[in-house]
Order: sequence, then C-alpha cells, then structure tokens
Amino acid sequence: MIKLFFASIVFAFLINPAEAGKRDTDPTLKTRTVKISKKFHKIILNGDADIVFVKDNSTELTIKERTAIENTVKIQNEAGVMTIESADFYRGKKPLILIPVSELEFLELNGNVSVTTAALLQSKELRVFINGDCNIRIASSGKIFVDSSPDYHLKFKKQPTRFLPALKNQSK
Repeated sequence: MIKLFFASIVFAFLINPAEAGKRDTDPTLKTRTVKISKKFHKIILNGDADIVFVKDNSTELTIKERTAIENTVKIQNEAGVMTIESADFYRGKKPLILIPVSELEFLELNGNVSVTTAALLQSKELRVFINGDCNIRIASSGKIFVDSSPDYHLKFKKQPTRFLPALKNQSK
C-alpha cells in the first residue's frame, strides 16, 4: 500500500527569509566545514537534513547543526559519489548542509529531506530518486528526471525561478 507521505517537487527556490535568519542567530547552532578533496557528480543522502546547493568555488561544504551531539552528519566522497549520513531528527533540529555545486548528475534522497538551490545548476541532465518524505525546489538549466520508490507518491508543481541573494554567500 502506498504510504500517505507525498514528495513535493517544485522547480524553484522559495525560502522564508525569517527562517534563514533564525539559523544564523540560534545560540545552539554549531557550524563546521568539511573539505571536499575530490569532484563529485552524484550525491546520496541517508537520513534527515535540509540541503542547499550554493554556487561557490569553495572546496568546503558547511554543516549547521542544532543539536547537543556534535558531528551527527558524516560525509564520504569517493569515486565521484558524495554520501551524506545524517541521523533522524524532529522538530526543527535537522542539520542545514550548504554544498557548493554547479553540476550534478544524480541525487538520491532517503529520508526526510528538503533540497533547494541558491543558484541555477548547470547540469545537462539531473536524475533524482526519492525514497522518503521530501520537498525539492531545484532550478537547473537542463532536464530533471524524478523517480521514487513504490512506497511514495510524487506531487509536482512547476513555478518560475526566484533566488534569495542572501543565501549566495552563506557557505563562507
């Protein structure tokens, strides 16, 4: 039986500026950076997280966590595949992960994930696989193909692209 969870796919970037500001002023927020030593074309996310793709030439991704347990997010980058492991969180405690990326071929989401873009992805073709309760707002210059596990139902809504300039420099 199909679960009652819906994956909402919106091809735009619409974020509440007040919520973005809260992440920077929260005293329980811990920020760390992880060096990206190799290029990647595929991202697999297991667990719960808010992901923002930023246009940046940086070789570091930024993780902002609201939890007493440090380093709850584990990153592996091998053979062009970046794997992100994040625990299951509830009530606004999901980590925010800012990933510098301009091109991406495959995105696999397993868990309660929100993905947005702060800049247009320059991918010719992006394949997205959803296995969880996800909200995706992606802007890409190329085609986007979306598939899901049989347990989830996809709901699409296409909107004009809008970007929030304040997020462009958050990865620094």
